[in-house]
Amino acid sequence: MMHATAEELESDIDEFEFAAIKKQRSQNVSVPRVAEALAAFECEMFQVISLATGPGAANLVIGRILSIYVSDQLINK
Repeated sequence: MMHATAEELESDIDEFEFAAIKKQRSQNVSVPRVAEALAAFECEMFQVISLATGPGAANLVIGRILSIYVSDQLINK
Protein backbone atom coordinates (compact mmCIF):
# COMPACT_ATOMS: atom_id res chain seq x y z
CA MET A 1 0.00 0.00 0.00
CA MET A 2 2.80 2.45 0.86
CA HIS A 3 4.26 2.16 -2.64
CA ALA A 4 0.87 2.95 -4.21
CA THR A 5 0.65 6.25 -2.29
CA ALA A 6 3.89 7.45 -3.93
CA GLU A 7 2.72 6.93 -7.52
CA GLU A 8 2.52 9.92 -9.87
CA LEU A 9 -1.08 9.90 -11.11
CA GLU A 10 -3.17 11.96 -13.49
CA SER A 11 -5.22 14.64 -11.73
CA ASP A 12 -8.52 12.88 -12.48
CA ILE A 13 -7.52 9.70 -10.59
CA ASP A 14 -8.66 9.41 -6.97
CA GLU A 15 -5.50 8.57 -5.00
CA PHE A 16 -7.50 7.02 -2.15
CA GLU A 17 -9.23 4.61 -4.54
CA PHE A 18 -5.97 3.87 -6.39
CA ALA A 19 -4.23 2.90 -3.12
CA ALA A 20 -7.34 1.21 -1.61
CA ILE A 21 -7.35 3.56 1.39
CA LYS A 22 -10.58 4.58 3.16
CA LYS A 23 -11.37 8.31 3.36
CA GLN A 24 -12.81 10.28 6.26
CA ARG A 25 -14.45 13.66 5.74
CA SER A 26 -12.50 16.51 7.33
CA GLN A 27 -14.25 19.12 9.45
CA ASN A 28 -12.16 22.24 8.76
CA VAL A 29 -10.52 21.67 5.37
CA SER A 30 -11.95 20.66 2.00
CA VAL A 31 -9.85 17.51 1.50
CA PRO A 32 -10.43 14.13 3.18
CA ARG A 33 -8.05 12.47 5.62
CA VAL A 34 -7.04 8.82 5.94
CA ALA A 35 -9.82 7.16 7.93
CA GLU A 36 -7.65 4.44 9.50
CA ALA A 37 -4.80 6.72 10.59
CA LEU A 38 -4.12 6.53 14.33
CA ALA A 39 -3.33 10.26 14.34
CA ALA A 40 -4.07 13.01 11.84
CA PHE A 41 -3.89 16.79 11.55
CA GLU A 42 -6.09 19.16 9.57
CA CYS A 43 -3.94 22.15 8.61
CA GLU A 44 -4.06 25.28 6.52
CA MET A 45 -0.97 26.56 4.76
CA PHE A 46 0.75 29.42 6.57
CA GLN A 47 4.01 29.86 4.66
CA VAL A 48 6.18 28.13 2.03
CA ILE A 49 9.94 28.70 2.13
CA SER A 50 12.04 27.69 -0.88
CA LEU A 51 15.23 26.00 0.32
CA ALA A 52 16.95 25.69 -3.06
CA THR A 53 16.39 25.58 -6.81
CA GLY A 54 17.12 22.98 -9.46
CA PRO A 55 17.29 19.20 -9.19
CA GLY A 56 16.87 17.97 -5.63
CA ALA A 57 15.46 21.31 -4.46
CA ALA A 58 12.85 21.39 -1.74
CA ASN A 59 10.36 23.63 0.00
CA LEU A 60 9.65 23.94 3.70
CA VAL A 61 5.88 24.11 4.13
CA ILE A 62 4.63 25.57 7.42
CA GLY A 63 1.01 24.97 8.37
CA ARG A 64 -1.38 26.09 11.07
CA ILE A 65 -3.09 23.14 12.81
CA LEU A 66 -6.87 23.45 12.81
CA SER A 67 -7.83 20.01 14.16
CA ILE A 68 -6.05 17.02 15.67
CA TYR A 69 -7.41 13.47 15.63
CA VAL A 70 -5.92 10.81 17.92
CA SER A 71 -7.14 7.23 18.21
CA ASP A 72 -8.11 5.99 21.65
CA GLN A 73 -5.49 3.26 21.07
CA LEU A 74 -2.76 5.89 21.53
CA ILE A 75 -4.11 7.35 24.76
CA ASN A 76 -2.78 5.93 28.03
CA LYS A 77 -5.73 5.06 30.24
